[in-house]
Amino acid sequence: MFSYIFLSVLFRILTKINGGPFRKGDIVQVIHGKHAGKIGRVYEEWSTRNQVRVAINEEAWKKLEDVFSHIQLIRIKRN
Repeated sequence: MFSYIFLSVLFRILTKINGGPFRKGDIVQVIHGKHAGKIGRVYEEWSTRNQVRVAINEEAWKKLEDVFSHIQLIRIKRN
């Protein structure tokens, strides 16, 4: 139980440091995973899972590889 609480708090802190929570229209850069270094716009929010979909390319969209956790992203610019 302590681990769950600790990780939950850590997740929230990392999200804030990276500029989150992210909303539709935000410009973000992927900092972890297969698409690390790519920049795109958030076009869909999955708030119940703390995930967003980022417009990277059509291939990633078709394969659902454009879904990222808030800790995998960093804000570049907010519109």
